[in-house]
Amino acid sequence: MTNKLPKLLALATFSVALFTIVNTGSASAATINVSTNDVASTNNSDCTLREAIENINTQTNTNTDCAAGDGNNDTIIIPTGTVTLSANLPQITKSISIEGQGMGASVVDGDEGAYAGFQFYGTGAENFSISKLKVSEMNGQGILAANVFFNASEVEVYGGADKPGSTTDMTGGIGFGNTLGMNLIVEMTDIYVHDLQTSSGALNAILISGTTTDNGLTNASLTNVTVSNIRSTSADIINAIAFSMFDGVEQTINATVKNVTISNIDNNSTAYGIIAVAASGSGNSSATVDVTNATINHIRGAPSPFGSAGGIAAGGISLSPSFSAIVDVNMQNVVVSDVLAVDASQVNCGTLDLSSGFGGTGTPSLSLVSGGGNLSDDSSCTSYFTQPTDQNNVAALAASLLPLADNGGYVPTMALKEGSPAIDSGITVSGLTTDAR
Repeated sequence: MTNKLPKLLALATFSVALFTIVNTGSASAATINVSTNDVASTNNSDCTLREAIENINTQTNTNTDCAAGDGNNDTIIIPTGTVTLSANLPQITKSISIEGQGMGASVVDGDEGAYAGFQFYGTGAENFSISKLKVSEMNGQGILAANVFFNASEVEVYGGADKPGSTTDMTGGIGFGNTLGMNLIVEMTDIYVHDLQTSSGALNAILISGTTTDNGLTNASLTNVTVSNIRSTSADIINAIAFSMFDGVEQTINATVKNVTISNIDNNSTAYGIIAVAASGSGNSSATVDVTNATINHIRGAPSPFGSAGGIAAGGISLSPSFSAIVDVNMQNVVVSDVLAVDASQVNCGTLDLSSGFGGTGTPSLSLVSGGGNLSDDSSCTSYFTQPTDQNNVAALAASLLPLADNGGYVPTMALKEGSPAIDSGITVSGLTTDAR
């Protein structure tokens, strides 16, 4: 293994804390209703979010304001209104469901970046579900889950970068890591991540990562997802949606990405819309990502060790010819437009062999494969958009997209203007009958 790899780990950083996992013991489950207050554990008959989490972690009545957690899948109900944090939330260590009253109705706010959001570090036996709420202006990740079966639905993560004078620094919206080498499932449906900014390191609006330990398998499904207005002036790299494996151990990610809108990703270094990267060193590493019904518009980047800018990309690092790094990205009904790189080293579509830059002596296997119905406004996808229903060098493609707006459904989308070349250009996809609207 080369000592240059830690630099690239900025794509998949997880600050994993050490803590003791307590055996749950009980087969039943508690439902705990919390208030919008966020006070210390005062046992004042006002059950707060942090007190409920503590009771579920300990499976006892530590805070008498709240019921005790008593099972492996306890539920916390967050009411309508805003919970403004007064300190970091406790790390979650037991199976839990957190449910709000709706994406715009229940808000957990990090006080303009003063405090961190939800963090769950498990051992692979736990479930973490979060739904129907908005996570706002946190410090670091909005939601971070590692080594759990993870489900997120009807969730909005807002960073506050659109607010004049905002200094909120978020390293990510929703992050998942399979760091202990287990077989895990990730499901995200109706997700809106927007207005994130950072001043250094890396920023991933949505990250699915595998690191550290051999034999990890992550099966991920992302459906009805919108990422918009992600920016930095000094980060090494920012990504809208990233699938990454960088420790060079034996690991696999299989992912489906359906009904996705990505808009306005800006950095003075590397920036990508959708990217999958695998690294092999002491074992084989592979990622297979199927992208269907995606609109990727306005990506801005500049040269860096990780490339420059890209709408959709496959990257790899092969540290040794003895092991393989394989990335396959399959695309159907993908619209990619208005991607600009200062040096044009990476634009709408492309593959990135980063091996030599990190001391590698092998060659990764990298592919972008079209299933048809894809459109690009430049020539960079010509080698990949090769089906009869694909279109390359489509003039004024970006101008034919309407701005991000509420067109129905849980997340905003970009509708097509009258006369857009994308109208009726897609193909029928088996089993997919609805879009994000």
